[in-house]
Amino acid sequence: MARTVLQIPATPDHVRTARLVAAAAARQAELDEEQVDSIALATDEACILALGESADWRATSVTNAEVEPVEQDANNSQAPDGRSLSIALESNDNEFAVEVAVANAESETRYDEVAAADPNDDIDPLSDRALTMTLIRAVVPEVLVEESTVGFAMRMAWPS
Repeated sequence: MARTVLQIPATPDHVRTARLVAAAAARQAELDEEQVDSIALATDEACILALGESADWRATSVTNAEVEPVEQDANNSQAPDGRSLSIALESNDNEFAVEVAVANAESETRYDEVAAADPNDDIDPLSDRALTMTLIRAVVPEVLVEESTVGFAMRMAWPS
């Protein structure tokens, strides 16, 4: 499979699309169903991290609360705040990789700049971010993260 990049608005409404596309690509790469499930879950959680640490939208997107939908131009791949979410999928003989990145409108996040996350970061172990990272690390053999003032990028890889 060649490298495929999905670029969508960086809004919670589009996280499901990213998860479904990642799962479909994993099935196309002929990974077993357990790996497909791990890839879908990890992609979903990485998108949540990329969108930000606030859990306010997460609660409303999971329930059927009355939420005003964000109007989106079908030809625009950016959220109203100017951010877009990129999900790159790549499979070769050795691994299947998912790269999730979100950047501000004026910046570009390059996947080859992704560096290893420091597991000793001073983060509350019960925060949403820490719990999400723990979940991702539990289902993904290799996780690399880069966060900066201009964006967020995470690369996850599974052996194929």
